[in-house]
Amino acid sequence: MFKMANLLLGSTWSMSALAASRRYASKPHLAGTPQDLETASFLEKMETIWTAELEEVSDGTDPDAAKYATAVLAWHGISRGGEAQGKLIDANYGRKEDYDALVKAVVVLHQRVVQGTDFNGKIVIARYGFNFRGLKVMEAQELGAAAVLIYSDLRDDGTRSSYPHGPARNPTSVERGSVQFLSLYPGDTSTPGYPSYENSTRVDGHSKPRIPSLPISWSNAKVLLDQIAGGKEGPTVRLNTFGVIPGHIKDEVRVLGNHRDALCVLGTADPSAGTVSVHEAIRGFGTLLRNGWKPLRTILIASWDGEEYGLVGSTEWGEEFAGWIREHVVAYINTDMNSILPSYSDTSVSGSCLTPSASPLLAHLLRSTAEQIPHPTSKGRSLWDARLDKEDIKPVGSGSDYTVFLQHIGVASSNAGFSRAECDPVYHYHSVFNSQHWQVVYGDPSFSRHIARLQLPSIWDSKFSNDIIFPFNATHYSLELQSYLDRRVDLTSLRKSIQALRAACERLDTEKAEAEVKLRTLLRKTKKRQRRIRKLFPRRQLLNAIKRVRAVNDKLIAFERGFISKEGLKSCGWYKHLGVAPGKWLGYGATTLHGITEAITLDRDAAAAAHEVKRFRMLVDKLTEMISL
Repeated sequence: MFKMANLLLGSTWSMSALAASRRYASKPHLAGTPQDLETASFLEKMETIWTAELEEVSDGTDPDAAKYATAVLAWHGISRGGEAQGKLIDANYGRKEDYDALVKAVVVLHQRVVQGTDFNGKIVIARYGFNFRGLKVMEAQELGAAAVLIYSDLRDDGTRSSYPHGPARNPTSVERGSVQFLSLYPGDTSTPGYPSYENSTRVDGHSKPRIPSLPISWSNAKVLLDQIAGGKEGPTVRLNTFGVIPGHIKDEVRVLGNHRDALCVLGTADPSAGTVSVHEAIRGFGTLLRNGWKPLRTILIASWDGEEYGLVGSTEWGEEFAGWIREHVVAYINTDMNSILPSYSDTSVSGSCLTPSASPLLAHLLRSTAEQIPHPTSKGRSLWDARLDKEDIKPVGSGSDYTVFLQHIGVASSNAGFSRAECDPVYHYHSVFNSQHWQVVYGDPSFSRHIARLQLPSIWDSKFSNDIIFPFNATHYSLELQSYLDRRVDLTSLRKSIQALRAACERLDTEKAEAEVKLRTLLRKTKKRQRRIRKLFPRRQLLNAIKRVRAVNDKLIAFERGFISKEGLKSCGWYKHLGVAPGKWLGYGATTLHGITEAITLDRDAAAAAHEVKRFRMLVDKLTEMISL
């Protein structure tokens, strides 16, 4: 395993990664454009809706930013076009609690005391941070607002000099991005739950905003305007690109993927840092293949399009081939963005802190891998030592292309990248300043983080490609489920079911070890007998050992699938995973035991909570029976 990983890692180097980054991120490549098609080959003009200056301004110090400052105008993907006039309401970060506080507030209006803020016909202005931008729009829409403006607040970034003359945020930078209501469902908003074709039946999807929104800069956020104008919707063409390395076992497939389209003009960090990792992995696989290597299991490499419009490329593909994915895909490894952290964003290489997230089934693999890799900028430490605030591996919510795999179909998934510490340069998320110049001056000058980012999936590949038993830890999963319960009310019946699941997982651990030892022993004996030609080939024993291993692996694959409910979640039926899903008011962030948690904390409905407990307990009991020996 280590020989294969070393060969793979040895074929990657910083100059190659830099060249790949320049290739993918030297020009704008918005989904559906000719430039997007050009990037696919090697792995209407919008009307501005703000009367002030929307363009990001560069003085030429960053030549790429200066050249492409107006290539992709400031707008929100999936936002409704239109016009809006009204007085501004400052909603802070636009979180659920911010809106709730405004609704309950006592204000003085025209010398009269008024209970609560009236949002009807108003324009909400909110700052980025703490939750997904689409949720800022969703709650404003529910309260009757006419439109939403979202800006990047320099007060969240410190007091250092502004980019390109320093590491702090440029005051004219604008964070573009989709405002689809991802916590309802991702993908094409007009084809919820089924693939999108030219002749598909279209519906007025509930995950598409009914009010316009616009991203603005800090400079413009200080100017209070009465009117905004909406433009046409952006293109929705999907140009997914795939590569396949057939394995000895062709019906067990591990997927490595990242999106390629960039809503942030150049997209040097998001998404091209992740794309570079995939690009370099492909080079490494090529080196191995030329040396006669063949993986034990098939590897599928995916370059998704349309992610920035609401995970469209991966979601529509997943809906189309859901049956094949259920039957064959054992794990999905994503190399795009990680979670949205308070007050700033992070992507594959936007800081010095490792921010891992994964299904609990893959958590041990992710940790053991990070412990093997030296930190690229801190000698004597591993990547695992460089976690932000020493946090453990977080559950996966939504916001990138793993969503359809984990939340809709039940494929164990992971995502990990670098996030920004307070001492790191500000990352200009979805801005024209997300450029090559920023990358080589501030973001990752030596491209060492790109290489370290690649090492994670490279070692995972060596495990999935060579290990007889899948590197899944079901016992850890059961322990995580118990920890989720520890934060809830008394759930005695569910707790007992999870304890039974844990016991079954521990017995499965024993069977995993014994089955692998038996098969490896027979393989060694077979090689010796073939060399010495002394005894007959032990065909029956070997076949029985292989069947035993396959039976264990089938149980491990089915483990994540076991939390999928056909009915899905009550508040957003497209999401089928009852163990973890994006929170209704978190967007990217994960809510564990989603149905139970939201029935208790949001709905305050005891009957609904009891129903959700019963639903989840039935899945756990069924899973326990399925993996029992």
